[in-house]
Amino acid sequence: MTSEKIKEFRRIAREFLITAFLLGSALALAILSSALLRTGDYQIVVATTILSLILAFVGGIYSVPKLSRRISLRFFSSIKLSYSATPEMAFFFILTVIVGFSAINTGNNLLYLVFSVLIAVLIVSGVISESSLRNIDVSLRFPEHIFATEETLLELSLINRKRILPSFSLTVGVVTKDEKEKKWSVRIRELFTGPQIEKGFNKLAHYAILPGGAKVSQRLAYTFKKRGSYQITGFMVSTKFPFGFLRKTYEREAIGEVVVYPLPQAIGDFSTSVPVLAGWLESSKRGNSSDLYRLRQYVPNDNMRHIHWKATAKSRRLMVKEFTDEDERRFTLILDDYYNKDLENFAGSFERAVVLMASLADYFSKQGSEIRLFTPKQQTDFGLGIEHLYKILRILAFIQPDKHPTHTKKEETKSLAELIEIGESDDFKIVVTGSQIVINNPKIKVISLGNL
Repeated sequence: MTSEKIKEFRRIAREFLITAFLLGSALALAILSSALLRTGDYQIVVATTILSLILAFVGGIYSVPKLSRRISLRFFSSIKLSYSATPEMAFFFILTVIVGFSAINTGNNLLYLVFSVLIAVLIVSGVISESSLRNIDVSLRFPEHIFATEETLLELSLINRKRILPSFSLTVGVVTKDEKEKKWSVRIRELFTGPQIEKGFNKLAHYAILPGGAKVSQRLAYTFKKRGSYQITGFMVSTKFPFGFLRKTYEREAIGEVVVYPLPQAIGDFSTSVPVLAGWLESSKRGNSSDLYRLRQYVPNDNMRHIHWKATAKSRRLMVKEFTDEDERRFTLILDDYYNKDLENFAGSFERAVVLMASLADYFSKQGSEIRLFTPKQQTDFGLGIEHLYKILRILAFIQPDKHPTHTKKEETKSLAELIEIGESDDFKIVVTGSQIVINNPKIKVISLGNL
């Protein structure tokens, strides 16, 4: 044992002995004053009682500050526990108050006993629920790519680090940034009604029992309703065990981000709002390259060298080959984030535009066309393949309408006119915007948000 540890041990022993002497003397004087009360010498009784209180007060003043300095506040700051009342608690509280007032008014010892039992039940409920939530670890795994409104499988794992004691009635959820930054009115309401644990991201699973030292994993189906970024700040484990009077919630900090892509749809789903889009896409793919587009029946003026003789023999009709044009297999998707306050239901139309861009990117990617995406704040290069598609979908997941373009305009932000002029002249451009523009160019298709 080092000299520093010896000094620390001696100091702790000295403080303990002094505190024990002061509190022991106060207890002895209190017992003495109670015994002297029977003799009738009230002056000595008062003197011993006052001296007992003084010694107890000095002992508390001497010991409490020294003990509090040794408490590690990091332990308490890392654990976020909160209690909230349940509807059952309201009934129990009213019953307890009625029994308490009845005991005081009547002086009935039985009512005092019942009142004590009710208070003990409340205390025991808090102790047991805290024991259930102690040493519980949570982990959650997400797929690499997640799409809005599409069912996603999540892998949730719950570990009970307690060796023997089980945990009961655990509800597990995820705390997001929006959940953490709640208004004070919501926080005050949750003091009585409890945190938001309706079925959803805040309530992923419920476990009736988790044995000591056990690990339970399960795959859960969850659907994200909206695209965008979900900032995960922690996990929430709550329980109402054993009596349901209190809901105790334990929050453990975590850091993570879940990016939800807009879900691509079939191009035909937009035929009602954009009827000319399907025909425009169809005509944009025909050409004279070596890549076969389709077989069709021969019409006058077709090149005889393009006749497909095997198909002709099978169908007994002249069939010709139609090819795609290599110069017309490059598409530029332009999504303008201009906020048009005069447009009715702009938010819904903008979300529809984002889905349209995602659908076009998916459609062209599957056709083997080179695509790129332009927004006022981000631009991609031409690319092929699934990874390039996910890069475009990620940009579409984050894009939001720019409601203050004049106040937030930066050097890297480009106008719609600049986006249209960027790049080659041989690519097809599809522009979706909330502003009113007219472009007379057969290779540029402008779609207004008002039509979506």
